[in-house]
Amino acid sequence: MTGTGIEKAFVEYLRENYALEAFKLRIDGVDGFPDRSVIVGGRIFLIEFKSPNEKLRPQQRKIHGELKADGTPVFIGRDLEESIKAIEEWILEEDEN
Repeated sequence: MTGTGIEKAFVEYLRENYALEAFKLRIDGVDGFPDRSVIVGGRIFLIEFKSPNEKLRPQQRKIHGELKADGTPVFIGRDLEESIKAIEEWILEEDEN
């Protein structure tokens, strides 16, 4: 499955199972921001979708590194199952706090 295919399936899964939106944010002047942003309870989860063999572009590595350094979770989703597992673990983390 392509990164775009994983992304579409992920967005649909969140809507159907959690009534959540995975926003496609674009920031003027910033190239490399993750594909989707999920916001729950004042927390944000960022996810970049790539096919299994696809690599991050240098600008994506830079932006993702900066976000992670500030404590923002950025996940690379290479298949639907691992992407769902990551978001569900993140959602459960909020329930435990």
